[in-house]
Amino acid sequence: MIMRSEDVVVDYVARVYGVPRAVIEGPGRPARVVEPRFVAMYVCRELGMSLERAAGAVRRRDHTTAMNACRRVAGWIEVYPAVRERVKGIVAGVKRRGLRVEG
Repeated sequence: MIMRSEDVVVDYVARVYGVPRAVIEGPGRPARVVEPRFVAMYVCRELGMSLERAAGAVRRRDHTTAMNACRRVAGWIEVYPAVRERVKGIVAGVKRRGLRVEG
């Protein structure tokens, strides 16, 4: 089975954060899911996906959701070294899996 690039990212983020993928993609906004959901969208953008595709990765309809997520994660990366290292590790881990994004 071939997985979409965004599915690989969300699965990897879910595993790193210890949160079920269904929760990341779900409609709720519990505190434990905000960071992994936003990080998933941020990583999608880091890998060159469009805002629409990044939002769609976590089952959101609006590209502005991904814009907000990316802005928030970029701020967290500046302030919190633990978040910076975790995001760097996720991007590296996804790239090690040979993920190539086009468009």
